[in-house]
Amino acid sequence: MSATGLQSLMSLYRQLTEEWNKRPMEKAKCESLLNSLKVALTEHHFIPTAEGEASKQEIILARDVLEMGAQFAIFDRDLKSFQRHIDQLKVYYYDVKGGIPDSSMMQQLLGLYLLSLLAENRLGDFHSEVELMSLDKIEKDQYLSFPVQLERSLMEGSYSKIFIAHKNVPAPSYGYFMELLANTTRIEIAKNISRACPLISADAARKMLFITSEPEFKTFVDQNKWKLAQNGVLNFDTERNLIQDQLLIESDIETDGRQITAADLTALSYQEVAETMLGYAKELEKIV
Repeated sequence: MSATGLQSLMSLYRQLTEEWNKRPMEKAKCESLLNSLKVALTEHHFIPTAEGEASKQEIILARDVLEMGAQFAIFDRDLKSFQRHIDQLKVYYYDVKGGIPDSSMMQQLLGLYLLSLLAENRLGDFHSEVELMSLDKIEKDQYLSFPVQLERSLMEGSYSKIFIAHKNVPAPSYGYFMELLANTTRIEIAKNISRACPLISADAARKMLFITSEPEFKTFVDQNKWKLAQNGVLNFDTERNLIQDQLLIESDIETDGRQITAADLTALSYQEVAETMLGYAKELEKIV
């Protein structure tokens, strides 16, 4: 790239940085500058394919622009765009040689990428990405250790830790993906509830799903096409199974042959129900 062309790109990048740091940030202007930069960089072969094809300054500029694009995608709540930017950035993070310094955003963006994979329940891809990182780096870096610890909680069935963790994110940018992960986790819990218990009180189900508001719970029920009776019992329209019988026996609920009511089900501690049902379903998944 000629010196004039590089200076022109650097000037455009400075404009983008200035607009990005403004509060409030003007989204349309940032997006326009970012797109112009990416087009210009593409025309100059900003992704190196051979040793010495691009200077260190050009490589760092291209990396910085892609990192800005990844951050903008989070701001725009565009998961796929974020992941595309990270896929391009991995060339710079893992493959490009030549002594360029590590980016200050590298660990944070890779941690966000891991979290995005968890949010989509792409556990195979998650584990593949973790294998590219050293265990020592993961343990010492707050951005990388955060999603790895969340994945362990998911594997253990410790779903409550997922909803507690949103209060302790390592950076505000993690908030968007934590919202996605919370929804994915609720869907997983809902699957386990419907498999483990054909009847359950709406209040107990809401608490197990870590939903605090009634309107939000109603929306979740409608989205999953659950049947909510007037007596406050959710009916998954499945055959009564052994896990429900065992819960009733262990909790000493006397039904005397009558139909189970919402009061009967609410009498069970929802925490006990959650641990027993979700644990049981988790063990079944391991066997299968």
